[in-house]
Amino acid sequence: MRTNYLLKKILSQAKHVISLAAGIKISQQKLLLPFYHVVSNHDLPHIAELYPIRNTNTFKEDLKFFTTHYTAITMQELNEQVKNQQSFNKPSFHLTFDDGLKEMLTVVAPILKEQGIPATFFINSAFVDNKDLFYRYKASLLIHHLKKHPPSAILEKEMLEVLASAGIQQSNLRDRLLAVTYAHRNILDRMAALIQYDFAAYLNTHQPYLTTEDIFKLKEMGFTIGAHSIDHPEYQYISLQEQLRQTKESMLFLKKAFDLPYAYFSFPFSDENVSKAFFEEIFSSTDSVADLSFGISGLKKDSFPRHLHRFPMEGNQQSAEALIKTEYLYYIAKSLIKKNHIIRR
Repeated sequence: MRTNYLLKKILSQAKHVISLAAGIKISQQKLLLPFYHVVSNHDLPHIAELYPIRNTNTFKEDLKFFTTHYTAITMQELNEQVKNQQSFNKPSFHLTFDDGLKEMLTVVAPILKEQGIPATFFINSAFVDNKDLFYRYKASLLIHHLKKHPPSAILEKEMLEVLASAGIQQSNLRDRLLAVTYAHRNILDRMAALIQYDFAAYLNTHQPYLTTEDIFKLKEMGFTIGAHSIDHPEYQYISLQEQLRQTKESMLFLKKAFDLPYAYFSFPFSDENVSKAFFEEIFSSTDSVADLSFGISGLKKDSFPRHLHRFPMEGNQQSAEALIKTEYLYYIAKSLIKKNHIIRR
């Protein structure tokens, strides 16, 4: 993963050497699946310490680029193309958004609706109606709070020791909080108790997630709703049984709660090291769980044709054109060593 990151960073500096048309022609990749988590002009403490987000102006610039060079398609159209094993005659794109944050209704949907652009919103079932909070968001909130209210030396030492007891031994408190994994997520509640920070109060006051009513509104506006697991674990670190439970239960919840005639799933974090057995189960011809699923490996192909790969539009403030040209260069570079096809084992 580190090697891939470095290669992309190098290629991003060389993006001027290729035109978009050349990138499409050489790669023969006419489908783009960009994804976001949120769009906002405001400080979002639950995300602020994790990654940079797009504001509305940048997001609109992204959309202008996409609609100028690609044709927007619905998830249903994408599903039909994949099901019928049809290639795309013209460059096409479909937008997706992970985590089910309230800005999907208040910010993103109105912009997309105005421009007639379809999209899919992937929801974590445990977080609907602000019943709970993603553990990474908890880490961000703690760091954000500690910046404004630095702990005493004694309290900081106690926090560091509690984190170290779970094997989390980065050099400073911020890095240790960010290093907390899904398996040790409850330790973030212990950290909150130590500094008297109330996650429930934040959920109640800020309501960062979509409500049931919000999701119905998005559905009524013509957008697609998909599942994003129950509570956002990193799949490569949980058992196959738990992977399947997280996937099946989250999709079943959405189908029942919102009367959905389809089932789409995007992996939380990534699909790295997810086995062949998992995909055989969810795409079983006798009892198919999902119509399509989505990873985050960019323009790569997968040994399961119904599993498609997206690429992130967040993490830096490069333009959509720069990000996408880099994706094409990365694909072309990897094709030289035949590394553009993920084989599940």
